Amino acid sequence: MPIKTLAAAGTFRKLANAWRDSDEPLNWGGFWGSSKALATATLAAESGNALVVVVADSASMDLAIDDLSTFGAGAIAFPAREGRLGTDAEVLRERFHALDLVARDGFCGILVAPLASLLQPIPAADDSAAFVALEQDQELDADAFLRRLIDAEFERVPAITEPGQVAMRGDILDFYAPALGEPLRLEFFDNELESIRVFDLASQRTRHVLKHVRVPLGRELSEIAVDQDQIPLAEMPTGVRVVVWEPGLVEEAEQRLRLNGGQWSRTLHRNAASKPWGTRLELATLPGRDGTLDVLSVEEYC
Repeated sequence: MPIKTLAAAGTFRKLANAWRDSDEPLNWGGFWGSSKALATATLAAESGNALVVVVADSASMDLAIDDLSTFGAGAIAFPAREGRLGTDAEVLRERFHALDLVARDGFCGILVAPLASLLQPIPAADDSAAFVALEQDQELDADAFLRRLIDAEFERVPAITEPGQVAMRGDILDFYAPALGEPLRLEFFDNELESIRVFDLASQRTRHVLKHVRVPLGRELSEIAVDQDQIPLAEMPTGVRVVVWEPGLVEEAEQRLRLNGGQWSRTLHRNAASKPWGTRLELATLPGRDGTLDVLSVEEYC
């Protein structure tokens, strides 16, 4: 109901129509409290495309996801390595999950990203060294695959207990890719991959069987993308749009990041040159340059 009510409001219709047809950044104000979340959820529902909500930091990301969920929006974290509790493996897993969803046809959810997360590298979709595609009944040499995992810095152990490890016993190969989040058990018959199973480390029991899976092999996330690395917004599928919440705070975060050195400034410049950033919509509390929503509280639409 709140989404339908806001969608019918005159000033919101002006905003939505202007952004749909714009090839330049727009800055709108008047978005107090949770009205940014309501407006973003409404735009996502109308557009049928994925949105990337950019916020100043990780704490703002968590709050934004909570606000968006209030209005039924499918918000997904796209975290940065720094400034977030948890191991690198957890951050890698969340980033891979988010990118995997965005790449799927028909995905129209919302990614919420601190500015710093857009400056950290992602593997190119066609990078054969960064991913491995496994499919039941495919021809695959188990020893060669083991060597590939070891070359990717997986540790060979008698039995895996944590991410980043691989073990092989006869025709069974277990490995735990940090960015996948679940250990896999591959069973071979000669040079044929007979089965792919997700299993529980404690009980060793199969949790479910997969027909195919695309596994990211990365173990670490660099703090900043260097010039030859891929960055997220430059690799987003066509149609993905960017919404910046509180652009003043995001600009302050940008200035702090620039203090880290020249590479940060260069990567910020690359991010700003990406097409999604060039057509972003900025939602601010204070009156906006291109328009101001005539609402004092999100309660008007609830």
